[in-house]
Amino acid sequence: MVIDKRIILPVAVLLLLFLFQSFAILKSTSLTFDDPAIMTIGYYFWKYKDTSLHIFHPTLSFLVGGFPLLFADAKMPYSYKECEDKGIYRCSDDMMFRTGNDAEKLGYYSRIPFIIASLFLALLVFFFAKGLYGATAGIFALILYSFSPTILAYNTIIFTDLMVALFIFSTIYFLWKLIVQGYTATRLIATGISLGLALASKFTAAMLIPIIAFLLIVKIFKSKNRKKHFKIFSIYFILMLLLGLVVLHATYFFDVNTISNSVPERNIKNAEYFLNEKFAEGSFENKVARFLVYDLKIPMPVYVAGFAGQHLIQSEKIRKSYLNGEIYAGGKWYYFFEVLLIKTPIPLLIFFIVSLFASIRTAKKGMLNYLFLLLPIIVFFLIFVPVNFNLGLRHMLPIVPFMFVFSSQIINYKNNILKTIIILLLGWYIVSALLIMPNYMAYFNEFVSMKNGHKYLLSSNLDQGQDLKGLSEYLRKNGIKHIKLSYHGTFDPSYYNISYEPLPMESYIPWGPGYTLDDPPADYKEDCSKKYGILAISASNLHNFNLKNESCFEWLNEYEPTNRIGYTIFIFNITK
Repeated sequence: MVIDKRIILPVAVLLLLFLFQSFAILKSTSLTFDDPAIMTIGYYFWKYKDTSLHIFHPTLSFLVGGFPLLFADAKMPYSYKECEDKGIYRCSDDMMFRTGNDAEKLGYYSRIPFIIASLFLALLVFFFAKGLYGATAGIFALILYSFSPTILAYNTIIFTDLMVALFIFSTIYFLWKLIVQGYTATRLIATGISLGLALASKFTAAMLIPIIAFLLIVKIFKSKNRKKHFKIFSIYFILMLLLGLVVLHATYFFDVNTISNSVPERNIKNAEYFLNEKFAEGSFENKVARFLVYDLKIPMPVYVAGFAGQHLIQSEKIRKSYLNGEIYAGGKWYYFFEVLLIKTPIPLLIFFIVSLFASIRTAKKGMLNYLFLLLPIIVFFLIFVPVNFNLGLRHMLPIVPFMFVFSSQIINYKNNILKTIIILLLGWYIVSALLIMPNYMAYFNEFVSMKNGHKYLLSSNLDQGQDLKGLSEYLRKNGIKHIKLSYHGTFDPSYYNISYEPLPMESYIPWGPGYTLDDPPADYKEDCSKKYGILAISASNLHNFNLKNESCFEWLNEYEPTNRIGYTIFIFNITK
C-alpha cells in the first residue's frame, strides 16, 4: 500500500487531536455504570480460563477490559460461587473498593485498550474512504470521525459497543478489498479473523453472515462467468466462516461442554422454568430440549446459552425505557429514528442526506460500492427498530463509521458554492464537538440542545454515572461537606470522599443501603418525602427512571437546580 507523503501530516494531526480528546475524557470522568462489573468479569475470565460467570454478552470486550488487570496486581476476593451468590454488581464493588485495589487506577488501565481500538477504527475509516473516493475524502471522513461526539462518547467505556463497531467495519472493509480489489490470502484471512472477533463482541454481529453472503451473491451476478465465480466465492465464504468460528471459539478458551455444566445455576433454573412452560412434561419436545441442555456436549455452550437468553429477553416487554419524558415497558418503533435525529450532529445529517440523493445518479455505476456502505447501515439499524427494549444510541454505533465514509464523497463535488457550504458545515461540526468536550455522552444537537437533553433521553444516551468525579471536585471547590445523594452509578461515592445521606435510587446499586440481588420485594418502599439541604441527583433518578416509585422525585419539579455537573448530576439547595 503506497501512501502519499502529503497526507501523512494531516492524518497524524487528526489522530493526535482524537487521542487528546479521548484522554481528556479519561482524566475527567469516573467509571460508568457497568465498567466495574465488566472489568471484574473479564479479570475472572483470564484468571480462571472460565467464561461462565456472565453469559448475556460474548466475551471479547470483557477479555479486553480485564486484560490490563493481570499486570496491575489486582486482587480478586471471591470464587465463582461467591460472586454468583452475591451478584456481579456486589462482587465487583467488593473487588474495586473493599480489597485494597485502586479503583481509579484499574479503571484507567482497563479503558486504554478501548481507546487504542478506536484509533484502529479511525485508520480503517480513513483507508476505506480513501480507497472509494480518494485521499481528500479519506481526510474528510477522518475529520468526521475524530470530532464525532458519538464515537468519543463510547470509546472510553468498557463495553461491547465500540468493539463490535470496530470489527463489523473491519470485516466489511476487508471483504470489499477481497472481492472488489482482488483476492489475496491476507485479505481472506483478515476478513475471517475480523468476522470471528465481531461475533465475539456482540450477538447482533451474527447479521454479518447474511450480509457477507448477499454481497458475494451480488458480485457473482455482476460477473461474466457466474458459474466459476459461484464456486470461488462459495469457497471464500466457507473459509471465512470456519476461520471466524475458530476465532470465536478461541475467545471461549476452546470450551466444549454441556450447557447445564457451563452457565450459572440461576440461569439453569430459568431454563428449567422455560422448558416446563413451553413443553409438556414427558413430551417428545421436552425430552429433546432437555437432551440439548443437560446431555449434549457442544463447542462454546456459554455463547449458545447467551444467544438464546438474549432472544428471550428481546421477546418479552420486561425492560423499561425512556423517551420524551415518558417511562414505558417494551419498545417504540420510532425510538431509534428519534435518537439518531437529535443525537447526531446536524452537519453530518446534511452530509449524509445530500450524499444519498447525489448517489442516486451514479447508483448503477457504483452499486456494489454503495451496497458495502449502505447495506450494513440499513441492517444494523433496522434490527433494533422492533426490539422490546430501547437502550440508546450506543446500539447504533456500528452504523456511524459507515456514515462517515459514505458522506465523505461529498467533498469531491466540483461546485465552488457547495464546497464553501461544506467547509462552513464542517467548521460547525468541529466547534460543536469541542465546545462540549469532555461531556460527549451528553451531546444533543441544536434540535434539542444539551441543556434540555434529559427531557428527551436518559440511560446510555446521557447518564451512565460518568460525572461522579466532577461532583467530588464541585463539592471540594465550594466547601460543601455533606450532601443528600441519589446517584445513578455503581462507582462508590466514598472513594472520592463524598459524605452523603442516600436518597432513593435503584435497588441494585451495590453501595446503596437497599441493595438487592434481584427485584426489590413487594413491600419495598422508597422514602420519597421532601428533603432539605444540598441535594445531588442524577438525571436518570430525577426522572424516576428505574425507581420503583415512578413519581418519587416529582416534588422537585417546582425547583430549579442551582448547578449541573456535566449535564447529568443536578444540584438543588432546598431550604425550609
